[in-house]
Amino acid sequence: MKIIGCDFHPSFQQIAMLDTVTGELVERKLLHPEQATRFYESLAGEEVLVGLESMGNTLWFERVLNRLGFTLWIGDALAIRVSNPRKQKTDKRDAGHILRLLQEGRFPRIWVPSLAERDLRQLLKHRHTLVQMRTRIKNQLQHIALNQGWQKKAQAMDSVRAGVAAPVGTGTLDEPAAGRPVADAGGNGATDHAVERDGGASCGPATGGGVADEPSGRRSDPGAGHSADAGRCKSFSPGQACRQLSGTDSQRSIQRAAATAGSDQQTRQ
Repeated sequence: MKIIGCDFHPSFQQIAMLDTVTGELVERKLLHPEQATRFYESLAGEEVLVGLESMGNTLWFERVLNRLGFTLWIGDALAIRVSNPRKQKTDKRDAGHILRLLQEGRFPRIWVPSLAERDLRQLLKHRHTLVQMRTRIKNQLQHIALNQGWQKKAQAMDSVRAGVAAPVGTGTLDEPAAGRPVADAGGNGATDHAVERDGGASCGPATGGGVADEPSGRRSDPGAGHSADAGRCKSFSPGQACRQLSGTDSQRSIQRAAATAGSDQQTRQ
């Protein structure tokens, strides 16, 4: 009989195999899945006991051992770790520790469902996931319909099941949603949309509603200032407008532009 302690990893496994007849101990590292499959197939026809910790991604390995008729024991990973007095861990030491537990009869074996039961559980879990996806999509469609004033409720789902494209409300989106600008990778969508809407002309950066002070102490009207200084307006490209608004010296530029506009207006008057 051969007893194998297996330290399983997703890409490889470290084994410590003991032949109870000859007392020979073999330690090897097997890559997954080809090298490991060839090694266990070379032991076909013998009585083999394999022990490993409970973990995921071992279904293919369990099927290989089940096809070859080997016995597989899966142990509690926490109990196996606690039973090891040495804190320093390596793959060889872990495999040798599992082998000692199997020899001494102290291996903390746990119950594992059969492969057929696990396949059925996987199908049920997959079906449950699909039902959740369908429910989320139905709820999203229902909210879209309610936001557009279409309250058919159960009739809406019946039309979807039948494959009929029923109109939602008026069949069109609201004006803000239909005219919403699409920002590019640089985030200049809103600026480009505003420039295109105004015909591409800009009369300088906006001052946030502020007005310029005249040297005489009177506060000039923003509208009058802009109309008197209309000749100084020039066209900006979308990129220049964005840089003008987001630059580090934009505030100083705004103040200088406001002071210049006030001086020119006073001179003309």
